Amino acid sequence: MRRRYSWVPTVVGLFLLILLVAGCTGGTSLRHLPPLQPNVPGKLDVPGTLPKGMVALVPPMTESGEIDEVAFIEALEELQKDENNCVFFKEKNEVGPNVSPEEAALAFELTPEQHDKMMEIALKTYESDTVNSKMGILTLGKGELQKPKYTMIRDGITLTVTYWRDADLNRKFNRGNSTSVFYQSEALHQGDKTDVFYVDIVNNRNSKLIFDVRKWSIEDSNDNFYSGMNFDDLRERMTMMSRVGGLAMKNGLNKAKVILLEKQMARMEDGVSGMKDGEPGTMAGFVAFRQVKKNGKSVVQKIKIEKAPPPDQPAGRFQIVMFEFPYFHDRGIREMQPPSMKY
Repeated sequence: MRRRYSWVPTVVGLFLLILLVAGCTGGTSLRHLPPLQPNVPGKLDVPGTLPKGMVALVPPMTESGEIDEVAFIEALEELQKDENNCVFFKEKNEVGPNVSPEEAALAFELTPEQHDKMMEIALKTYESDTVNSKMGILTLGKGELQKPKYTMIRDGITLTVTYWRDADLNRKFNRGNSTSVFYQSEALHQGDKTDVFYVDIVNNRNSKLIFDVRKWSIEDSNDNFYSGMNFDDLRERMTMMSRVGGLAMKNGLNKAKVILLEKQMARMEDGVSGMKDGEPGTMAGFVAFRQVKKNGKSVVQKIKIEKAPPPDQPAGRFQIVMFEFPYFHDRGIREMQPPSMKY
């Protein structure tokens, strides 16, 4: 007796399998998110506690949906009375799908045009090199690669920091016969693993800026301290990995001299030059920090910049400007990060 097979269930099953795979890959996986997320007011499902001295400000709007310039300037001028303030502009407030009408009413997002107008008004109000300019302005945006980035303007200095995932660093630098200076094997101890940021400094002052990345830090809510790492620290770290060495290590260290922020200057005392012929001094590159422990939650990145005295005050003292950027460390995202690999 000839058996008859129905192909219908097979086709249906295949169709369901395709839908299942598409559903699993259609969203944003945890493995593609950064374990350090910007921690600012705006998302109702994420703790949004700004560090001490930071004030969240929603630009006031008119009934027609335009920024109310008069009210906005008044709010900024009031905040500038305390030079320790740092204003964070809330440009977006997200709400979940099943929220109350009261919570839903809190949702908003500024358009690119509104963002540009807001920054134009703020920078006109905020004079960079006067006594009243100590107050900082903090904004949150996305870089060319859609990575979250912070920008802070304070005392004539603009600092932009962007977190880079380990997988993205490997894809860019751990290639061929070159081992990335940021590469980390699973065998490394927690204290030898890294969190890496791309830091861009723009100096609109007339005098130079100097810094030491080893004096930069990340501090978590458990009072743990994670210091910045310089070239020598990263080189020593590479020697701890048994499978790293030879030509690949040499090439990786040579590449580090090109991409690390500290290596953009010949000597530390050279620093970031001041304004010249109407153009600001600039410097950009990668900075590694010792990795945040898995049980760390709210963390603050602290970047210390020293301002040289003005040219007409050669005997003056260097003054310190602190830049603080709040993050939320997600253990689940950290544990879902893909393993390090060579491309």
